[in-house]
Amino acid sequence: TDENLARLTTCGVGACEGNAVVETCMAGTWSDTCDPLAGASAEICDNIDNDCNGSIDDGLICTYLPYNLDGADGFRYDVYEGGYLGDGGTFDRRLGDAYNGSYYLYINYINGSWGSWMSSAVASLEDNDRELVIGPQTIDGLQVTRKVFVPAEGGFARYIDAIYNPGGDTAVSVQVYSALGSLGDTVISTYPVDTGNTYAVTYDGGRSDPSLAHVFGGMVRGVDVSQVQFIDGNNVIYYQWDGISIAAGETRCIMHFAIQREPYDEAGAMSQAEALVNLTYPNALSGMSAEERACVVNFAIPP
Repeated sequence: TDENLARLTTCGVGACEGNAVVETCMAGTWSDTCDPLAGASAEICDNIDNDCNGSIDDGLICTYLPYNLDGADGFRYDVYEGGYLGDGGTFDRRLGDAYNGSYYLYINYINGSWGSWMSSAVASLEDNDRELVIGPQTIDGLQVTRKVFVPAEGGFARYIDAIYNPGGDTAVSVQVYSALGSLGDTVISTYPVDTGNTYAVTYDGGRSDPSLAHVFGGMVRGVDVSQVQFIDGNNVIYYQWDGISIAAGETRCIMHFAIQREPYDEAGAMSQAEALVNLTYPNALSGMSAEERACVVNFAIPP
């Protein structure tokens, strides 16, 4: 009785909405084989019910970007979609225009141009609301998560760009690209070649913007920076790592720092950058998990 009867049925909510299966009828009863959790994943801040339990972004503290991370030193790191810094300066606006869109994250250089950039406009908050977690966002088949941390004392913004490879073994190129607020008045006071390709210091020749340091590697590291651009009179800077090997199921991380100081204080920016290169500056590794410490390839971080 009722053999050979079939019907299409759907189930699931959120990211699992529309899960479909063909049910069959046996002895007057329809089989119940539709899985409402097929496709479920851990909840992230993206305005989607990822774990398919009927609640959006539940259990997370979410915020929409831009979001200001202000330090007790008076400096502001204004974080926009994807984690780039929009303006910087001091939160009382005595100083501004440190950045003009800085620390964009690009993944993979293909056919003469960079692929997608980190662009998510929603983040969760960690470490007593001092760290923004952006993503994961899928870029070229890789799952990319970006963390931006500013300690309560201020001093720097720390980036951890984590790249998880869910597929086969691969090699990845990563570029961190910035336009500085100093525009054509950009002056390089410390070049990467003079620091073992670990950091650079820039300032505004007009002396109206903060002096800046850009830290992108430790003296001891597993992966060296492949290319950098720091040119007097050019506000576009970048640093790039090529051929980062990521095995299937593994995560590799790039860590780097942004520093703001008062105009004319290139010496302070340089001293602070050197302390971050050596990971001796207070709070340089604050809040990092053992897994995050282990995945960083451009600094040698103790477990």
